[in-house]
Amino acid sequence: MPDLSALLSPGSVAVIGASPDLSGLRGRTLKVMLRHPYRGRIYAVSRSHASVQGLPAYPSIDKLPERVDLAVLIIPARFVPEELERCGRAGVKAALVLASGFAEDANEDGAALQARIVEAAQRYDMAVCGPNAEGFAMS
Repeated sequence: MPDLSALLSPGSVAVIGASPDLSGLRGRTLKVMLRHPYRGRIYAVSRSHASVQGLPAYPSIDKLPERVDLAVLIIPARFVPEELERCGRAGVKAALVLASGFAEDANEDGAALQARIVEAAQRYDMAVCGPNAEGFAMS
C-alpha cells in the first residue's frame, strides 16, 4: 500500500513542467503553491528554463538536490508514464497528475497511457492522484 502521507502532507514537492508563463496551468499552479503558506521545499523542474518564478529550475527530477515526497506533473499526457518511471527511480513516493488525455478520451491511446500510469504506480509503490486531478488541493 502506498504511503498516502507523501501525497497529503509532503515535506518537499517538485513541480514537473513548471513555467514562468502565468497565463497557463503550468505557471499558475506553481504561483499558487509559492503563495500558499507551505513550510516544505518546492522545486521547479523545467527542461526549457534555468529559473522559474524565482526558483532555480532543474532539468529532471533526478537532478534535484534531494529526494522529494511529491511530484506534481503538469506535462502532456504522452510524457506522463515515462516521467512517472523517472520519479519512481528517483524515490518519489507520490505523484499528482494534472494532465488530461487518458481513458476519459475514449480512445485506445489514452487508455493505454492510463494503464502505464497504474503499472508505474504499482512498480514503485507510489501513491498517484489523477490523471485530471486539477481539483485536488493540499491544506
